[in-house]
Amino acid sequence: MNFTVSAISDFGEDELRRIYSLLSPAQQEYINAKPGDKALQSLAARALLARIIGEQAISSLHRDRDGRPQLKDRHVSLSHSDNFVAVAVGDRPVGIDIQLKRFVCEKTAARVCCREETDFLQSSPDGFFTLWTLKEAYIKATSTGFSKAVNTCFIKDGVPCSPEGKNFHTRQGDLFISVIEL
Repeated sequence: MNFTVSAISDFGEDELRRIYSLLSPAQQEYINAKPGDKALQSLAARALLARIIGEQAISSLHRDRDGRPQLKDRHVSLSHSDNFVAVAVGDRPVGIDIQLKRFVCEKTAARVCCREETDFLQSSPDGFFTLWTLKEAYIKATSTGFSKAVNTCFIKDGVPCSPEGKNFHTRQGDLFISVIEL
């Protein structure tokens, strides 16, 4: 598995135009349907993917039956938050999620966390973003709905982790990153 994170500002207009022109009509339509900043985030994520797999291979990007981005021979996961984009590519299903730290209401945490996770949050003020990105990455890797991730505990022996597969989570400043490979 390979993953990377980049600031959207790292992409020049020429590179973004070139990547857009290489995308399939379905991928272009997907980007065009997004409003303003979301379209730029989606295009930048695909440009970051092209840096990993090569620009010519980006034309084979498509959505599988569950709506996940996929290449002919590899699994792909894309994420964006504010001015950042992230990409994971693997031979097995992968999920990546990034979140820029922001205010979170305690009621939100209570709705999406099990008791063990709530206990973890008491000792880790920023732990919500670690758990949230793990849950989102899990949803992307498994194609399960949000309700399953909410009802699944992501704490084992007091440590955040995925209930299945290999996982990695880190923090770069206020940016939280989680990756899961099944």
